[in-house]
Amino acid sequence: IISKKKKNLVAYHEAGHAIVAALTPNFDIVTQITISPRGNAGGLTLFTPNEDILDSGLYNRNYLKSMISVALSGRIAEEIIFGKEEITTSASNDLERVTLIARQMITEFGMSDILGNVYINKDEYISLNTRSIIDKEVTLLVNSCYLYAKNVLLNNMDLLHSLAKLLVQNETVTQKELLYLIKKYDN
Repeated sequence: IISKKKKNLVAYHEAGHAIVAALTPNFDIVTQITISPRGNAGGLTLFTPNEDILDSGLYNRNYLKSMISVALSGRIAEEIIFGKEEITTSASNDLERVTLIARQMITEFGMSDILGNVYINKDEYISLNTRSIIDKEVTLLVNSCYLYAKNVLLNNMDLLHSLAKLLVQNETVTQKELLYLIKKYDN
């Protein structure tokens, strides 16, 4: 049995993921959102991968930034609704994923504007200056994705509240129900 407070928090968290994913162009399709606990997760947003990307196995910069934005959006929804002082540890896996993707973009995929087209092996020695540049680039990248996701949620507050309410009520929301809500609150 989940307390009403936790159920509400998880609903907003998952609604945040679902809304940013659904409203981000060329990102994966949200197929289901649930606040029924799964293992260590309080809830889950399920996606069907973008077929073009899945077929090619190649991720472009925009897609990777979308992955970061969607991963951050659950935490952002918590922050918007409950305040910075009330954000929880529920996003730890999301944050781990965000950091991994951002670091790979900068050190492995040559997607750094400053470092350029290089591959930096984390096991090899790198100078303190290069390490500092990597950290700054990762932070800038994550912060830009954070701002994008927060803007999407702030511009769709009615949708966020409605989706969270529906999740608390039904525990699971289908793709069809999500698309209906999106159309209903289309700005």
